[in-house]
Amino acid sequence: ACHMESDEGHTFEVVEKVGGVITALKSTVCVDCHSGAHGAALVAEDTEVDGVTHTAAAAAAFLEEEAEGYHEALALLEAELIAKGLTFSTSYPYFSGASWTDEGTFGAAHNFNYLHHEPGAYAHNRYYAKRLIFDSIDWLQNGSLTGSITIDEGTYPAGAEWLGADAATNLASRP
Repeated sequence: ACHMESDEGHTFEVVEKVGGVITALKSTVCVDCHSGAHGAALVAEDTEVDGVTHTAAAAAAFLEEEAEGYHEALALLEAELIAKGLTFSTSYPYFSGASWTDEGTFGAAHNFNYLHHEPGAYAHNRYYAKRLIFDSIDWLQNGSLTGSITIDEGTYPAGAEWLGADAATNLASRP
């Protein structure tokens, strides 16, 4: 029901995009769960929730910022996989290149593939998506889970912010 507009049936189009940018929410049920407690209230129309007015423009801007950070963090993960000799493809087995004997690298590749095919992970289970991306990059950069990663914030500014970058380029183990 979350992805179906009551007027249009099974379109599964939750947001409206213009030029690839989220400009509006189409679903009116997002606010049922996303009421503003942890970010913008995801409203399709300007709405009062718990005595606070939330705007549709703020909801769209919030989702666009989340989407940009998510996709940039995925681009960083893909770059780390490429540095390990793995190249993503859109068909099975999805990666080619280096040996698959390192299960951590193999797991990072599978995490990328999963998230690549879940383009809305920035809105659904974003903490889980952040953890998968962070831990995958951590493994690829360090060969173990050390709790810190290095991001070139000049190349991936939205990804760094989305993952919770400190002032330095090392990230604490969080999102």
